[in-house]
Amino acid sequence: MGPNGAEPTQAIATGGDVEAGLRPIAWYALAVRGRCEKGVAGALERMRVEHYLPLRRVRRIWRDRIKLVEIAFFPGYVFVHSTLVGRERYRITDLSDVVAVVGHNNERAGVTIPECEFENVRLLIECATDPEPCEVLASGTRVRVAIGPLKGLEGVVQEQRGGRKKIVCAITLLNRAVRAEIEADALIPLDELEAR
Repeated sequence: MGPNGAEPTQAIATGGDVEAGLRPIAWYALAVRGRCEKGVAGALERMRVEHYLPLRRVRRIWRDRIKLVEIAFFPGYVFVHSTLVGRERYRITDLSDVVAVVGHNNERAGVTIPECEFENVRLLIECATDPEPCEVLASGTRVRVAIGPLKGLEGVVQEQRGGRKKIVCAITLLNRAVRAEIEADALIPLDELEAR
């Protein structure tokens, strides 16, 4: 089962769609029109395509009221787990609010998101206390979390004012990241682990 309850999409090589059997299922980022992430996720759900749309609650202040609203962690993107070839690609990219599959210009099929990057970001969003999106990766020590619900997660440490530490996990293809506060004694530098 996928994160949204859909079964993983399987491509079957039939007729002219021979390359579908050769391409593994992977995570891709779909660029979507502004504020249409939930609509695309709903359409993918109805098509029974495994997808992931992390949401966060933020306070919005209007002149006459304050309201909590859900917005995408990565505005303008929905993640899809697919082969993205043949009919499967056409069904997904033909959705009215999907702009493109994220990738380089010469990568017509899009660029896959490394599984470890995707899982690190998902784990941080789902298990950390008060995760927040951040635009740019801070340069810092690469670490692995040794204890707690985030055990095994790898990321980069970012120092905050007052000595607080945050761990940052990124999807480099999108140049987007998620960060959350973490106790420094839960972290082990990766270069120490590699030296052992």
